[in-house]
Amino acid sequence: MTFSEFFGVPLAVYCAIGLFLIKECLEYRRRKTAQQKKLTVYKKLIAQECERNNWFIKSVSRIGQTVEKRPNAYRVEKQKSGILRLLYVVDGEGRGSGILPEVYRSKIEAMAKDVAELDPDLFEKIDNALDSISDLAHVRSSIIDYEVIDEKLSHEAFYVSFWDFAEQEMRDAELVLADLYMACTGNALEDHRLR
Repeated sequence: MTFSEFFGVPLAVYCAIGLFLIKECLEYRRRKTAQQKKLTVYKKLIAQECERNNWFIKSVSRIGQTVEKRPNAYRVEKQKSGILRLLYVVDGEGRGSGILPEVYRSKIEAMAKDVAELDPDLFEKIDNALDSISDLAHVRSSIIDYEVIDEKLSHEAFYVSFWDFAEQEMRDAELVLADLYMACTGNALEDHRLR
């Protein structure tokens, strides 16, 4: 009795099926490894964007703690390089200054769809971070817009509440970005990146 007679199918068919299964297993492993490498790169790039946004939080928090909460206490100047600088009054007469950094959203936003396919849990953190980054962008725009405002709003209480609001938004964003950073690196978000 031959193998084909015993099982009713030629041996070549079994060999073909075996080779197909081996090929599929190797292809699955190759694809999974490629996805892991891609996710590792995305995590590194997202972590860098968290550090860049952390620079905004640190800079503006420092300015917010120093600037007087009153009308005309600061002004925004554009430097030759295009960077915005905040010049502010300190203790009624002295001057201080600080850079008003950009808020970075576009790179994280561009990677979000791909990350959603690779790691849905990480995508949830990215989605929360994008909302927080939008809030930071609103704070930045408001600082620029409120340099000179309508006389109806031009009183000390407005500026006190505005800077309190800005500080709260930055604290909230810092927590969300720290959570995303931890998911990407396994480390706490302590560093910042200028560019």
